Amino acid sequence: MVAAMVLFTGCTGGGGPNVASSPSQTTDSSTPDQPTLPFETPGPGECTQSFEPPQPSPKGDLKPEPYPAYPGTVTAESAEGFVVNYHYALVYNEILTHSTENTTISIGATTLSRLTEPAGDGYLVGIQHSGYTEEEDGLHADYYGRAVYYITPEYALSLNLDHDGPLDEVESLQSVNYSSSGTLTIYCQSDE
Repeated sequence: MVAAMVLFTGCTGGGGPNVASSPSQTTDSSTPDQPTLPFETPGPGECTQSFEPPQPSPKGDLKPEPYPAYPGTVTAESAEGFVVNYHYALVYNEILTHSTENTTISIGATTLSRLTEPAGDGYLVGIQHSGYTEEEDGLHADYYGRAVYYITPEYALSLNLDHDGPLDEVESLQSVNYSSSGTLTIYCQSDE
């Protein structure tokens, strides 16, 4: 449960978005044949899924969002499509886990195609989300966050971005600071 909470931050009341601010960058151990990646990747045969996404129960008219199937073939388009649908479901379901049946939930998740970058045998995909919840008693909470995913045929990883602006201000996903909250392994082909 704690791992899911690092994917988005929230605030209650009328304040603006809230973003974690513990920058940490993995040291560059790449060779000329390997791209520089913003986080550690598992070696061959070492992948272990470290994160199970929330699976909340329905609450009144609020139903959990389904998680998408992992792409059979990883392309820029399939990686981006998977990330948009997975991240949206992840954020929505985490909020639903802590909501009542009288909660209004509004969430949006977006990527920028220019920030879907080839890296190794996969793609880095940057995503941002924003939204709010409103309880029947008027309690309001705003949500905003950014993450990067690394989608390969063998595994998928995610990590929070520690960038204070929207993704459209980022030149490259390899040019931003990353949260020290750690990499989450969200998919391993060996776990199927």
